[in-house]
Amino acid sequence: MSTAPPPRVVLSIASRVSNGAVGNSLVEAAFLRLAPEQTLLTIDTVNWTAPGNHPRRTGIELPGDELARQLAVLTDARDRLGGGASLVVAGYLRTSDQVGALAAFLAGPGRSRVDLVLDPVLGDQGRLYIPQSTAEAIRDRLVPHARVLLPNVTEAAWLVTGDPKAGETDFAALEPRLKRYAESHGVVLVVKSIPLPDDRIGVRLYRPADRTIAFEHPRVPIEYMGTGDLFAGVVATGLARNEPVETAVRRATEFVPQVLMREMRAAIGLRAQIHAVELS
Repeated sequence: MSTAPPPRVVLSIASRVSNGAVGNSLVEAAFLRLAPEQTLLTIDTVNWTAPGNHPRRTGIELPGDELARQLAVLTDARDRLGGGASLVVAGYLRTSDQVGALAAFLAGPGRSRVDLVLDPVLGDQGRLYIPQSTAEAIRDRLVPHARVLLPNVTEAAWLVTGDPKAGETDFAALEPRLKRYAESHGVVLVVKSIPLPDDRIGVRLYRPADRTIAFEHPRVPIEYMGTGDLFAGVVATGLARNEPVETAVRRATEFVPQVLMREMRAAIGLRAQIHAVELS
C-alpha cells in the first residue's frame, strides 16, 4: 500500500500590497485553496500601499541584507530538524541586492536539494519595468538555480534575445531559441500569455530533450494585476505535492482563467445592482 509523501516546506519570496492582490497574497490564496496541508512561509520583498504602477504608492523595500537575515532565521531551525524549505517560489524582486541575497542562499551548503520555481518579474507588453541591473542579476544569478522558469512573452524574449519586443509580433520565430534555452540551461521553461488566433491565450512548456507541450485557454476580457503571481502559486502547489510539472502547469492554465471569469461576473453583477438602484 503506497503512502502519500510528507508535506513539503514551501518558501515564497514576493511582493505584498495593502490595496490589491498581488505577490504573496495570491500565492497564499493558491495554497489555502489547493494545498492547505503544505507549510508555506513567506518573505515580502516590498510592502507597499498599492502595486508599483500606482502614481501615489508608498511603502518599504526590504534591503538585501535583511532578506539574507530573514532567510537565515526562517530556515535555520527547520534545517536542524530536517524540515527545511525544499521548494522556493520567487516572484517580484525589486533590487539586485535582493537577488544577490537569494542567490547566495540557494548556493549555500545543502541547498542543491531545493527546487526553485522562478517567476522572473521583469516586464510586460514589450518592455522591462524593473531596473536593468535587477533584470540582469535575475538572469545571471537566479536562472541557473531554477528548476522551473515562468516568464511571460516579454520576459522570455528578453532572457533569450536581449530584446523584450522579440516575441510580440512573431512568437513562432522565437520558439526554436526558447527550446535551445531550456536545453542549454537545464530548466523547464513555461512561457505564459502567448497571443493566439480566435481570441485565445497560449502557454508553452519546453523541457530539456523533450517535446514542447502546448496549453491554451480563452482570453478573459478583464484586466487584473497579479495573474502571473497566481499562476506561479498554483504551479507551486502541484510541485509541493510532487506532481509532474506538466500536471501542475495544466492546472494553473485552467484555474487562473476560472478565477478571472468569476471576478468579471462579480463585477458585472455589482454594476447591474448599482444601475438598478440608480433607475429606481
